[in-house]
Amino acid sequence: MRHLYTTLTCLLVAAMVLLPDVAKGQYRFNFSDSLGTYKVAFRPHNPEQFSSRSLNIPVKAGVHEIRLGAAYCAYTPSDYTTSNYWYPVDYWQQLGENYSTGDERWFTIGFEGGRWFREWFYLGGSLIWSGGFIPVRYTPTHQRVSTFTSTNISIMPIVRFAWLRRGIVQLYSGVGLGFAVGYNEKIDYNDTLVDVAFDVTFIGLSIGRDIFGYIDIGAGNRGVISAGIGYRFNN
Repeated sequence: MRHLYTTLTCLLVAAMVLLPDVAKGQYRFNFSDSLGTYKVAFRPHNPEQFSSRSLNIPVKAGVHEIRLGAAYCAYTPSDYTTSNYWYPVDYWQQLGENYSTGDERWFTIGFEGGRWFREWFYLGGSLIWSGGFIPVRYTPTHQRVSTFTSTNISIMPIVRFAWLRRGIVQLYSGVGLGFAVGYNEKIDYNDTLVDVAFDVTFIGLSIGRDIFGYIDIGAGNRGVISAGIGYRFNN
């Protein structure tokens, strides 16, 4: 009878304390009666789901991630987008002194998706578009007569290694390698170039868990500086 009483008492105490303390991952208490002292510890069925450790890291293993961002100074099959490699000096000799160009403008947009196979290891793929524009004007009337354009598409896998994970902050580095196609349109001819696409992220920073912002500093087709927003599934 005493053993039955002890068993029922333990179950009653467990029912009272288990639910409020499941979020803690573990609950311990001592229980004493005339037969002795008992040490009881309760754990949830899946301790990783409720453990405080999961709240101290930005990414768990198995999480999928997508990113959308813009970049500055991206590499293309011709050169980096801050150079004047396609500035048509020879064409001005043909057109004469009555023609001029406006400011050179570049835009780089990247989309990426992948999976964190470990808390520190990521494998994904990226698609990057880089476009450049230079308007050509007839100087006496300031009328635009043509536009030099450059369009570049890069596709490559990306590997990242997160070497610091604290709270919602993550620091990482990464590399990528793929291929790129560029199409340049000028006054009297067009050219298509194929080149190797690459990316080296010296240091990257993401802040957030499910929805996060990021900024990467490196070199390659993703840009010297790239930044944007992202979303993680089932984190």
